[in-house]
Amino acid sequence: MTLMETGTRGLFGACFGPTTAGETAYATRPLPLLDKRRLVLIDRGFDANAFLADLAATGAQFLVRLKSTRRPALLRILTDGAYLARLGRLTVRIIEADLAVRLADGTTVSGRYRLATTLLDPATDPAERLTRLYAERWEIESGYFALRSTLMTGRVLRSGNRFGTEQELWAALTVYQLLRMAMTDAAHAAGADPDRASFTHALATARTQVTLAEGVTDTGPGAIDAAVRTNLLPARRPRISTRKVKSPISRYHSWHGQARPTTPTAIERIEITLHERTDTTPGPTNRITLGLLASRVGQLSEQIRDVDARLARLVESHAPQLLDVVGIGPDTAVTLLITVGDNPERLDSEASFAALCGVSPVERSSGRRQDRRLNRGGDRQANAALHRIVFTRLRVDPRTQLYYERRIKEGKTRREIVRCLKRYAAREVFHLVKQLQPDPRHRGCVRETPPLAGVRGGSPRAGAR
Repeated sequence: MTLMETGTRGLFGACFGPTTAGETAYATRPLPLLDKRRLVLIDRGFDANAFLADLAATGAQFLVRLKSTRRPALLRILTDGAYLARLGRLTVRIIEADLAVRLADGTTVSGRYRLATTLLDPATDPAERLTRLYAERWEIESGYFALRSTLMTGRVLRSGNRFGTEQELWAALTVYQLLRMAMTDAAHAAGADPDRASFTHALATARTQVTLAEGVTDTGPGAIDAAVRTNLLPARRPRISTRKVKSPISRYHSWHGQARPTTPTAIERIEITLHERTDTTPGPTNRITLGLLASRVGQLSEQIRDVDARLARLVESHAPQLLDVVGIGPDTAVTLLITVGDNPERLDSEASFAALCGVSPVERSSGRRQDRRLNRGGDRQANAALHRIVFTRLRVDPRTQLYYERRIKEGKTRREIVRCLKRYAAREVFHLVKQLQPDPRHRGCVRETPPLAGVRGGSPRAGAR
């Protein structure tokens, strides 16, 4: 995760770590480097209320593209057609605009932006200017291309352990930053835009200097400065092309909009049409409809509460020991009891019950690697009930939380830990329901019998070890 300057493509901060944490978690680490002089351009992948609030707390301003699923509530309409809204506890200005990009080959590509910014004054920061500015966010992709393709030339990291990998990454980032600093100084000395400095020529000159040990003691402008000035690139032309993703999120996703050109194509002009938000105060018809919907929601909520109370009474009369366990409520207990009553032959052993619930581990191997994966068989309703038990305990049970933290330190992934916790929960439920013997006269019904000698069904056991 990097924080990069759009003008010079220099690194402002960087961090990395295991894939068990998401991008948003790592994005919070460089935030202390920001101050009120900065404007941060953010991709919609970081559209999260908590992250945006932490970013605004640094004093920096931001301009972020919102996800299409966002439906922020209108607070006030501004003079330029934008409007103020709330994202969590943060007040932002939202700009909605359509972009029509006219290409040199005569085709037109269109798209829609919905941007949120903490720059609330439309007089000092017009909406159209902010919309055009957001395209500068793609400068970080040019920086990544120089780092991965030009500097690393497709090489992979050789270290087989964490500390060696970190050393290689910091070395590559340090070399990249030093080259960018030299290129920026040379471009400013020549009175040129840093975009015109050639990273390829700067890197080749640096490699030659290291190989021949030239200019080691020079204090003035060196060979990199001269190479950058001599090989300044032409003024940058706006271009557009299809973004190729090496590892897409879904291999079945298809784009139903206008196709972008497969090769970089020059842009002739960009037309921006701002959407003016109108007052959305509901009229009489809308108020009647909303009132009917609210009444229906109230009726359904009352029915849900009534059904929950009935289920609780049934569980308390047949298997009250289930409700004493952390994470098991009336609905979860009823689901498990239905599974037990429908499958009395699967209560002979703990392993048989785990397979019935789909939480028994399945061995798999790939070459030298051998591990276990989730079981996709069994009773999926019982599996979902165990899933709810585990995630409830992860939120409220201290022992389960300590277990989770310990296994994370051991290198286990979140999916592997959840699989283990579901297996432990199945073991606990098995010993609690084993004392319920199925009624042979009615399949699916159970009747309570006294605990047998030697059966540990009388006391609940912890799901997290």
